[in-house]
Amino acid sequence: MVPVDQRPRPFDEWLALGLLFVVAALLLIRYHDDPFITWTALGSVWLAVAATIRRAAREQLIFSGFIMPLFVALIAAANHLVIRLTPRTMDWFFLRIDAGASTAIYHWTLAHALCSDALWVVYYSLAFFAAVVMSVTPWARRCLWSLSLTSFCAPFLYLVFPAVGPAHLGDRLAPRNCMPSMHLAWALVLAAYLPRRWRWAGALFSLLTAAATLGTGEHYWIDLAAALAYAFAAVRVPLPAGLRSLRVSQKAGYPQGTPQTNS
Repeated sequence: MVPVDQRPRPFDEWLALGLLFVVAALLLIRYHDDPFITWTALGSVWLAVAATIRRAAREQLIFSGFIMPLFVALIAAANHLVIRLTPRTMDWFFLRIDAGASTAIYHWTLAHALCSDALWVVYYSLAFFAAVVMSVTPWARRCLWSLSLTSFCAPFLYLVFPAVGPAHLGDRLAPRNCMPSMHLAWALVLAAYLPRRWRWAGALFSLLTAAATLGTGEHYWIDLAAALAYAFAAVRVPLPAGLRSLRVSQKAGYPQGTPQTNS
């Protein structure tokens, strides 16, 4: 028997759902000229619609819809702080390791507008892909935990290895968020938490994201190599006992296992 104070409250859920729609709409109106925030807001809309349809998973989907814009805001704030703390970058070091490969890919993409536009769409749509994954994964809580780890630890790595990427060389105000590539790390983490029948979509999006990070000049290839290890480590860190003990509706279908147990 479920305790009275833990019974589902439909009115509260619908109130939160309405607020999520409002937040997404405000983001779309206020930041309509920012593609990354626009895709993030669309991700929140996707999760809100999914929550409307899937009653059993509604609480988890609504929470995910609110957390996505929060992730973006915190990452932006962290990037701003890293810029202030790292007046000098290590791009000279990464350029030497890169041997001109990433710069060549970036310049080639600049010369092919259609390819460049397509890669930018992939690059900006990461948050929307995250929302899609959160709406179908049976490991939503673990997925959020892994994404939180990658987001929280990344600024410390950017302080140690500040770099702006081939497209921003000489720009003192550019984010120092190259090493590792958070875009690829997120894409890989999300792919790991997809149900098996959708893993191909995660692999495809990860490959496209890798191409986008190089084609847009935001990263060096060494950043992508580091992202592989970074994402693998994040997925392997176990969910804290405190988070495992939080109540989740049994009807929601979110098991406590890891993606490796999927069949």
